[in-house]
Amino acid sequence: MATFTGTNGNDTLTGSTNLGDTLTGSIGNDTFVFGMAGAGHTDVVTDFGSMYFRATISGSQETPANNSPFTGTATSVLRKGYQAYSFTATMGMDLGGRTAATNDDVTASHFHAGPAGVAAGVVFGYFGAPNNETSGNTVIDASTGTVSGVWNTNEGNNTTLTAQILNILTNRLYINFHSAAFPGGEIRGQMLAQDSGGDRIDIRATGITDWAGLQAALSEVNGSAQIRTTTAGGQTYTLVLQDVPLSSLTAADFIFAGRAGPSFTLAQLQTAYMNTHAGRAAGAEQNAVFANLVSGSSISSADSVLRAVVDMADNDAAVAVTSYAFFTGLTPSQLGLTYLVNSSLNAGDLNDPAYAQFNLSNRAINMAENLAVTGEGAARFQAAYGAMTFSGAVDAVYDAIVGNAQATAAGINLTTALNDIKGRQAAFQAIVTATLPATVNQDIALKAVMAGYILGEAIKADVGLYARASDNFLVDLTDGGAAFGVNLVGVYGSGPVPVGV
Repeated sequence: MATFTGTNGNDTLTGSTNLGDTLTGSIGNDTFVFGMAGAGHTDVVTDFGSMYFRATISGSQETPANNSPFTGTATSVLRKGYQAYSFTATMGMDLGGRTAATNDDVTASHFHAGPAGVAAGVVFGYFGAPNNETSGNTVIDASTGTVSGVWNTNEGNNTTLTAQILNILTNRLYINFHSAAFPGGEIRGQMLAQDSGGDRIDIRATGITDWAGLQAALSEVNGSAQIRTTTAGGQTYTLVLQDVPLSSLTAADFIFAGRAGPSFTLAQLQTAYMNTHAGRAAGAEQNAVFANLVSGSSISSADSVLRAVVDMADNDAAVAVTSYAFFTGLTPSQLGLTYLVNSSLNAGDLNDPAYAQFNLSNRAINMAENLAVTGEGAARFQAAYGAMTFSGAVDAVYDAIVGNAQATAAGINLTTALNDIKGRQAAFQAIVTATLPATVNQDIALKAVMAGYILGEAIKADVGLYARASDNFLVDLTDGGAAFGVNLVGVYGSGPVPVGV
């Protein structure tokens, strides 16, 4: 038995022949190969699909900032399926008797939900009051100034881990150490994502070509999903995904064996298109593309074919799903998505003539105005961004929709991107003036147009938290089934954009 650990990058890890090995990817979007060489054996992946976070901790990040001499670092891991958030922090303050002085004593430590520069409420306390840790997982090493623990699903300070997933995924969680001198917090640090949890399992050696074919090999034992297959020669190979619920796995988590011949029939692609467009049938243009895909004269792999179908939904379903989810906090219901995309009951759905003249950005802006100014998302949007300046709102909305870490990882110059959006304020105001009555809240309307613009640009560029989650949702919808009325980023934001079912 051997242990294989990845680097802080994107790695491919394969166990040894004939041995039962332990594989840990660490930071990065890693690929774990399901090996079937040699005698049958069981390998274990310890962190499949986990997202890694890191914070630097200092007084300068407090609100207001202070000149505390103490600093530190914190790391955390959000397990796939969002069942647990484990963390370790080491800093220079005293957690219990390390020094005789009292000015360095930690009186309490918590996680708070809020963006950088904002003092926000406690969502999970684990040292001092409030203490919401109920499982006995907190460990203190006063000699090194280290505290570690686990925040479990139903724990929290008048909330739960489940309810805070969106804040975690969008870098809106910070760790805070309090003292007698600074009861509001002496040193803090924002927990910033270091990867997207986009690990994958390469099962090409099994010969399994799709999600349906994989079902017989999947099971869950003691809370851990596992893949098991037996060869014609009687050798059994198992890969255990430690602490990963079977229910959290999707086709996006796997690299399937290639198929011989066309991946889909024309009828299957037409059905997938209808499912992602709320029952709207493909037109001549789409059917011509499908014919090329099926014949193999264009893209012919199952992965690329399905992605091509999903990309056709950018102008309608993607706009509807991302806009509704951002402003209301949930994906629309199935009936709601139909109403927004293709409904005889809605004369203003995204496929009606009224929208024919709108490009993708205009569609997203119009949806934003409808939802955030007087619609279902108005109260939520006002509460989140109403008190901010326009510049501050741009920073916060961009981080929520795209994600600063995700933008940087995609090669985007964050400062340039934010300044470009802020420079469009006059243009956004002109849209408000032209499309909305003067009686509406002009500040909220301006910020709504800005948010719609960012949503549209993210969809076009296929970059960021909401764009990835939307693509995942739509791939799930190609067979007619998806999770309606859920947190879009929380449920569909983890992992890579799925490109095969």
